Amino acid sequence: MNDMLSQKIDELPLLPIIISKLMVLSKDDDDYFEQVTELAESDPSFALRVIQFGNSASNPPIKPIINLKDAIVRIGIEYISSLMTSIAVTRVFVPVNQSEKRLWQHSIEVATIARKFAKANPGLNVAPDVAYLCGLLHDIGLFLMFKDRQEEFNHIDDFEWTTPLEHVDAESKVFKSNHAELGRVICKQWKIPDPIPTIVAFHHVYELPAAIVKHENVLNAIRLVQLADLCSELSARNGKACNIKELSTCLHNIADLRAWCVEKIKNKKLLRDFESVLIDAYSEAQESYKQLGIS
Repeated sequence: MNDMLSQKIDELPLLPIIISKLMVLSKDDDDYFEQVTELAESDPSFALRVIQFGNSASNPPIKPIINLKDAIVRIGIEYISSLMTSIAVTRVFVPVNQSEKRLWQHSIEVATIARKFAKANPGLNVAPDVAYLCGLLHDIGLFLMFKDRQEEFNHIDDFEWTTPLEHVDAESKVFKSNHAELGRVICKQWKIPDPIPTIVAFHHVYELPAAIVKHENVLNAIRLVQLADLCSELSARNGKACNIKELSTCLHNIADLRAWCVEKIKNKKLLRDFESVLIDAYSEAQESYKQLGIS
């Protein structure tokens, strides 16, 4: 990693303390709702944004919500952690141009798809909110590359590349690092707990090392992010939610991810309703980034 990028990482503002506290809460605790509410109340700006989400224009309540507890109930306790983390991260990397907005939209799409797939396949042993956070942060290193260094980033296209892995290799030649590794370092800087930094670091690696493969929950989380990333990229290319046939065609060229999908994705309803699940995910993602002010 070059000195300039290292300095940029050191200069990054830390995530609000309430986020690090939120990440170590257990949803199995009887007082989880009270703990989350107390954390949100400790930061008035967070509380206000949560109330705004609770009054979402796409699905407005019968009566306007004016207090935090009612907003959390309406949003849903399983989604509130993801929402608060999204608010925090987008405060650090505020999108100022269309490329950065599109990158955030992609990250939120990947996060939302990964969460839906994790929820539909509990046998993967990946908590849906962890899947969401991994998807949200998987490209966080790209924001640091964009920040003040757009011209250098454009030189990546001086190299010939056609796949995500070749793109990562080109990044390494320009920046002496790649966005996945930068993402891992940023996660560590923000004190985001393991194994999330590892998942971010390996999200473009299809032939995973044995040290990763032996930890099944980490392997499954990486594969979920890779699958969601592919779905988002295909949809962006086509201008609509990809279908199972398009995904299968792409997976034929990614043997390791394809083998994992065949072995692990057991939910027949998910496969049968694949396109409608993705459409729901995109609709949810679009609402999220509108509310976050990045549409």
